[in-house]
Amino acid sequence: MKKLFPLISAAALIGLSAAAAVPAMAASQSPTVYVSTTGSDTTGTGSATAPYATISEAVSQVASGGTVIVEPGTYKESVTISEPLTLEADPNATGTAMIHATGQKYGVDITASNVTVEGLTIANAQQEGLFSAGSRGRHILTLQN
Repeated sequence: MKKLFPLISAAALIGLSAAAAVPAMAASQSPTVYVSTTGSDTTGTGSATAPYATISEAVSQVASGGTVIVEPGTYKESVTISEPLTLEADPNATGTAMIHATGQKYGVDITASNVTVEGLTIANAQQEGLFSAGSRGRHILTLQN
């Protein structure tokens, strides 16, 4: 029995450490995350002063129900949204926020309900600029081919 106790204690400590880490990760997700072509997915924090470089990274880091603010510029990517959120071009900025989806099936692929996409231009997707299968939400954007 004495030999088993340290193993149980170690397992309990590992379990407590893992449980303590989960809320800390969730707490790190911000309700508002920023993206800029001058940002960084490596050193960015998603703040207005240290934005991410890609919309996809911002979408993966924003809290569920949060908002991703996209600064003007061209973002060469395809974005998948699998949680409720708002994806919008910065309403206070001058210029166009564009997802340039050349070579991608979709510009924005929405698989969640309660998603808002607003003020973005989506160009050059192979099939759909915005694809929303089985989801509900509001989608206001400009599509270009």
